[in-house]
Amino acid sequence: QLITTGDITDDVFLDRIGDIELGLVTSHHYSMAHDSPENKELIKAYQDVHGPDERVNFYMAATWDGMNMIYDIIRELDGNIDGDKAVELARNMKNSLFRSMTPVEAVSLAIAQREGNALRVFGTAALGRRTGEEARELLQAVGLGQYMNHITRELPYGLQCLLEVALALAGKPKVLLLDEPAAGVSAQAGDQLFRLIDSLPSDLAILLLEHDMRLVFRFAKRITVLVGGGVLVEGTPEEIAADQRVRDVYLGHKHAA
Repeated sequence: QLITTGDITDDVFLDRIGDIELGLVTSHHYSMAHDSPENKELIKAYQDVHGPDERVNFYMAATWDGMNMIYDIIRELDGNIDGDKAVELARNMKNSLFRSMTPVEAVSLAIAQREGNALRVFGTAALGRRTGEEARELLQAVGLGQYMNHITRELPYGLQCLLEVALALAGKPKVLLLDEPAAGVSAQAGDQLFRLIDSLPSDLAILLLEHDMRLVFRFAKRITVLVGGGVLVEGTPEEIAADQRVRDVYLGHKHAA
């Protein structure tokens, strides 16, 4: 039982992403900030959720605010990343954009930082060429090829979101948390971004929250539907779309058509 008298009372094993165990954090701060029936329901629902074997699995819950809250209450309980204990590592929850830089400069810097050369990236010609080439390939992949030399602050919001994804990927993470990565971009750009996510290496664990049901049903391999403090149904996108209970609770009767 995760919830008693409205508080999160203990560290509870939630799931394993890659080699890292994740759990719900014990803190009165979160019980105060997220003490609502919907969020309590979401937390309780995760008692019944286990990581699937499929690489691309989506979780659906009745309240989007509750799904977004997951990023606030998940923490590492055990495991190692590159030899370092997960519980001792800093959590980079949001990329900060260098608004006066171009995307290619920013991503080049992120690549150099990954390799421990951030202070030399713009002062060494060979290093600059190598990181610049990798940066251009990555920006092309996320759909920013024609904007890579624009000043970041001049880019529309949606393109800045794509740049944040590129910066995250430049670090070659083991676990990637994405919250609505396609928000604010065109349907074509969203499709391109999800194709990129789908093509990422199989050893990269991804936790992705997305409100665009078109993208979810196009790219998910399996979907877990959470309702009323538990799992309503799990299955393929086709099975979920055809399930009358899911249509009634989430999608409406028109979605399957």
